[in-house]
Amino acid sequence: MFKLINICFFAFAFLFFQSCSIKDKNLPKSVGKLGTLTIVVGSDAPSSLGNDLDALFLKEDESFTGGSAFSELLKPNPNEFMQFFSNQKSILVLVTKSNLKEMHELLEPFKSDEIESFMASKQVNVIDKTDLFAQYQHIIYVFADDYNSLKNKLIEGELSLKKALVGFEIEDQFEKIYSDSNVNNDFSVSMKKELGLGFKVPKNFSLVEHKDGFWWFELNEGSGPDQSKIGLIAHVYNLRDSVVDFSYNSICAVRDSTLKYHIKGEIKGTFMGTSESNRYPARHKDHILLNGLPCVKVRAWWNIDGMMMSGPFIRYVIRIPGTNQLFAFEGFIYKPNLVINEKDLRLIESIALSIQ
Repeated sequence: MFKLINICFFAFAFLFFQSCSIKDKNLPKSVGKLGTLTIVVGSDAPSSLGNDLDALFLKEDESFTGGSAFSELLKPNPNEFMQFFSNQKSILVLVTKSNLKEMHELLEPFKSDEIESFMASKQVNVIDKTDLFAQYQHIIYVFADDYNSLKNKLIEGELSLKKALVGFEIEDQFEKIYSDSNVNNDFSVSMKKELGLGFKVPKNFSLVEHKDGFWWFELNEGSGPDQSKIGLIAHVYNLRDSVVDFSYNSICAVRDSTLKYHIKGEIKGTFMGTSESNRYPARHKDHILLNGLPCVKVRAWWNIDGMMMSGPFIRYVIRIPGTNQLFAFEGFIYKPNLVINEKDLRLIESIALSIQ
């Protein structure tokens, strides 16, 4: 019933969520906002390279949550990287023959013949290393003879590089969240027993409501214009039509009819719904595989009629194996000063990896 249209971000999660890797506890934990990519370039790089990188990684692209692969690029040279940026979580290293010497600390994992082979290759290979300078860190390398061939490789491999970098960022965030022993697995066990599937609730999320098979957790941070609220919900409903039920309109119709009874606005008679306003970025629907389960992932915007409240959400709909029921997981964001390129949604994508 499902046809995979796009390679999903989670294709790069491999099987790590089945068993987390053992971290080098001597390394610092990685830092940096989700959606920030650190690109290490040689000191001799042409000035035009910076504009080329912006065009590749910051441009609008509906296929990525937030409207672009990344919202911010840091571009240190190797010396600056080692002094100030080596503990960033998502890193791209651009290696050419002319900058080999100053890249030596970043190239320690490679043998000389490997570097020569990567440079000579006409193909764009996604070569990654994990936890080199910090825990929960991914570094991807691109090798080329010179900056002209480097530019060509970046353009040719744009999609695979972006999906790998974004996928690894989500993967590393997942591992960072669930390595904490304070994660409450009791909720996950109870949810799975009641609904057939469930997700792991990260620490600091509080249970707001558990009623009639509807689970709602929330994380509140800050106050006033700096307030941030992340909601996580899960529920099930009956499968009626194996094609129609996975359409955007059907998914949002069920969403609205369910949330009408559970997430109310502050004004009597108001409730959370799905916005179709053109003021927001285009809605997007993907068919993906999530932990081996066919899944429809919808990204759109919620609002509350009559109130100046709105924000982005991501909803995952999965048929529960062996049943005629659908499991829905959703995360939504509210911020009074919301920026359209909202990279906190990456946190929701990381949590979704725990659905089992």
